[in-house]
Amino acid sequence: MSTTVLVETKIPGQTPPAAFQISLQSEQITVRDLLREYVTHQVEQHNCQQKTRSANFESEDEMILNNKVRKPVGQLQCNVECERAYKAFESNQLVVLINKYQPSELDETVTVTADSKVTFLRLVPLVGG
Repeated sequence: MSTTVLVETKIPGQTPPAAFQISLQSEQITVRDLLREYVTHQVEQHNCQQKTRSANFESEDEMILNNKVRKPVGQLQCNVECERAYKAFESNQLVVLINKYQPSELDETVTVTADSKVTFLRLVPLVGG
């Protein structure tokens, strides 16, 4: 049975948290698969925004005259970003909370329902500390 879950991304020092909904094939899911669904959604959003941004840039001549540097538009790949997310989870740089429960293993099976709140908390190292 498929379910739609509210997902929140929190990064300390950045407000407000970004929230969106994702659809899952089942209420029983491993943390690894949940992360994959989350990353896939984020990559699709990023790549869509990059296409929109690249279409709205000024011409090369206008950018040169205005001393603007065009940064290359980068498309992300889901499989690469999933591997980065798995490593971040395993090194405690990315914390997953499901209704305030924190799973500790990627292959742990969790239950998520339409009432569940899933939070992805990205931890960032302190500068100079």
